[in-house]
Amino acid sequence: MENPESAPAGEPRSLPQPWNIIFPPATRLVVWSILAAILYLLRSFFLLVFLTFVFAYIQSSGIRYIQPYLKNRALSVVAVTALFLGTLTAVGIFILPNVQRQAESFVRQFPVYLGKVDSLIQDLGNRYPALYKAVPELEKKMRAVQTGKVRENERALPEAEGKIDPTRSPTAAFLQDLAGFGAQTQGYQNIDQALDII
Repeated sequence: MENPESAPAGEPRSLPQPWNIIFPPATRLVVWSILAAILYLLRSFFLLVFLTFVFAYIQSSGIRYIQPYLKNRALSVVAVTALFLGTLTAVGIFILPNVQRQAESFVRQFPVYLGKVDSLIQDLGNRYPALYKAVPELEKKMRAVQTGKVRENERALPEAEGKIDPTRSPTAAFLQDLAGFGAQTQGYQNIDQALDII
């Protein structure tokens, strides 16, 4: 058996048995674990880090591709960067107006969408009465219908003028709770309670 101390100068010493088998995979596991821990700690920056690597890879690949044609590396970097930024700008110029139109259309039609979702929730509530316990706004609406404060033809939750009253709309109340503003309800506890009942 060869003595590790007698290895020629300049060559790495090998580890003794069984460490020469255990150490390389363990090293890889530790390095990947550290990388995963760093990514977990920086999870709020994950998109930024990910896009940095993606753009760096695109830039590097583009430079390698045009290196045979442009021998000057600085010129290659400038050319690839200009092409990349030009592509992003062109996509932005052609896509952003469509996105803006769609966003404006969505905002205009939001009360209609909210009304449709409210009526679907009310239909589900009629089929599954336990849902009324989970959604306080539905329970209030149902009590108002049962006591006669609201006529049967007004059972639909959306307002007639297209304005949604958040106190009468379960969807609007849910969105307010989700966004973290507006009157807080015990909706989550009620949903948990309804799931326990089911």
